[in-house]
This record gives sequence, C-alpha cells and structure tokens, in this order.
Amino acid sequence: MLFQSFVDSYRYNSRLLGMKIALLYKANNLHLINRAKLFTSEGHKVYYFGFLPKERVSDENLSGLYRINIPEFPFFPDRLYKLNLLYRVLWIYQHAKEFSFDVLYVQGAGYGFLSILFPKKVVILEHMGSDVIILASKSYLRRFIYRLGYRNIDAVVQDSRLAQIKGIEYGAPEHNNFIINVGIDHSVFNNNIERGVAKLRFGIEKDTKVIFSPRSINKLYNIDIIVAAIPLVIKEYADVRFVFSAHALDQEYFDLIMKNDYKDYIIIAGSLDNNVELPYMYADSDMVLSVPSSDSSPLTVYEAMACHVPVIVSDIDWYKDNFISGKHLLTVPVRDEIALSQRILDILNEKENLDLIDARRITFEYFDYKKENLKLITLMDNLIKKKEN
Repeated sequence: MLFQSFVDSYRYNSRLLGMKIALLYKANNLHLINRAKLFTSEGHKVYYFGFLPKERVSDENLSGLYRINIPEFPFFPDRLYKLNLLYRVLWIYQHAKEFSFDVLYVQGAGYGFLSILFPKKVVILEHMGSDVIILASKSYLRRFIYRLGYRNIDAVVQDSRLAQIKGIEYGAPEHNNFIINVGIDHSVFNNNIERGVAKLRFGIEKDTKVIFSPRSINKLYNIDIIVAAIPLVIKEYADVRFVFSAHALDQEYFDLIMKNDYKDYIIIAGSLDNNVELPYMYADSDMVLSVPSSDSSPLTVYEAMACHVPVIVSDIDWYKDNFISGKHLLTVPVRDEIALSQRILDILNEKENLDLIDARRITFEYFDYKKENLKLITLMDNLIKKKEN
C-alpha cells in the first residue's frame, strides 16, 4: 500500500511535468524498450540516441519515442574504444542541444562525463555491470574516464549491489546511488504460456527433455562448459536436447565449441524475440542454464523463474541477496562441467524439489519492470525539481 501511494503521488506530479528524456543506450536492447515503454506510457517524450550500422533499434513502434542515430566514424574501428567514445560524445554534444531535453540518461560509465557538457541538465548514469565489474579493472584510462564523469553526475543507478560496490570503488558517488533493476514483464513471462510451440518449431519430440541456455554465445557465459557437460549427461539420459540462443554470437568462439561429436543433441535457436519467441522457449524447457564467470542481475534467469522453470546458475554473488540455493535455484562452481552435468541429471531424474512458486513471487516483488521503472522516473522527477531550485 505504501508503495502504491508513492507511485500514485508520483504519477500526478510527473504527468504535469511531462519530462523530455534523452536515452543514450545500446540499440536493440530489451532494457531500452522496457524503459521507453514505461516512460512514454506515463506521457513523457523519449529521445533515443543510437549507433548505426552495427547496433539497430528494435522495429517496435512506440508513440512518443524519437530515434536519433549516431553515425559511425569510418576511421575508428571498434577496438579504438577511446577514439570512438570521444567522437560519439562530441556528436551528442553538438546535436542533443537541439532537443531541449530535461534528463540525459546514459548507459555505461564511459559516457558519464557527458555531465560536464550539460551542467544545467539532469544526467543519470546507469552502470551496465560489465563496465565496472570487468572492464574497469583492465584499463587505467577507462578508470580515469569514469572518475571524470562521476564528479558531475546527478545520480548513479545499477541493477545489483555488486555493480554499486565496484562503481563506488572506482569513484562513483555514494550519495544519490541507487539499485534499480530493469526488471521483466510478468504479463509476458508467466506460467500460462502455451506448451509445445517451441518444440514444434525446432523439431523436438514431445517427450524429449529440453535444456535451454538463453545467454550470449561468448566466453563470459562459459558455453563451452555446457557443451563439455553434454556427453556426461547423455551417458545417463539420452532423450534430451540442448538449445542455445545465438544473439550476440562470438563467431570464433562458436566455431571452436562446435567442434564436438554431439551435434545431434545441440540446437542453435538463433536470436529469439524477447516478447514473442522467448516465452515459448521457456515454456518448453525443463531447465535453464546460466553459468557465466561473472554476472550482475541476469534478466534471463528472472524470466525463467517467472515461467516456473528450474534454473542452474554459477555460484557467484549476484543471486545471494534475494534467492536461496537449493530452494529457488541450483548452483554450480564456475567452469565445472562435472558438477553442472550432475545438477542437470538431478533435475532430469526429479531429485530436486525447488520452490518455483516462491521463486516467481520474488521476481515479482523485486524485478517487475513496471515497479522498477516507476522508481526511476520518480528519481528523475525529484532531480529535475532539485536542479530548478
């Protein structure tokens, strides 16, 4: 009730305000779409700054969303991070003033120093997770750029306590520093999705067990360890298929892990549309695997839980704030195919009895995208009022 009155109060005030929000986000990103949906549904205008041609915005038509594409500089390949960053920042500075926005919301600590260029605007920085958990430790220049941005930022948000701690370690302010999750849409991910659709699409027999990995095929997510567990699983349970999502595929890594003798048990599903195809995949899955070496707040795990699907994750810190190993999910040591295969077999042989209902309850309480994004808009509203005073 307290939360509802808080939201109702916010809605009255912020609709009068009618904010203009500029988003600097990775394109074709579910986070962007969920945030933009909420922002525009509350009557705000959203200006999205995206990168072409490699990154493309979803074709979803959102009333009140205006897309401004940042052209790539042809002489700056992706590996020249610093030059690309400088070019993009200067381009944004030159063009963003035309739109008279109230809030600039940027994803990635590298863009934080845009706050220096827009001192009269509210600038909120969202840590991606990997920017402070992984990348900052590898580059002194990155850390220097981060610190420049932190000095003038109005607020910092992230989706996990780990990202918050790491950000503060690298210079992020402790005040106006919040954990606000992107969240998932529980009207899309639930236990009422029609069964059999995904199996029919991928030619999987009705009674065959499905083990689904929704994470990107790259080294961070240890897909090679899942593949290494396949022969250990099929030795005891042969009627099974391992399905891999192939969005953000690292081709060299993919080619390497596909050099195996178990291709008959592997299905590459391609890039699954999050709001259409992915829910059907969860509905037909007997378990979901997410075993990276590092993680922050994985939406795919919450989506699976919301669909009442058992989940196996790496035994790393992110889940410990809200979930209990052995009750809500199962854990395995990082990069341990033997332990992973045993956990998989435990689920296949019904030796585990997870509380899937309570797991879904937790996702709704802490990771519902409407609740979380209303917190974010309220923060924007308060910061604008503070700036005006």
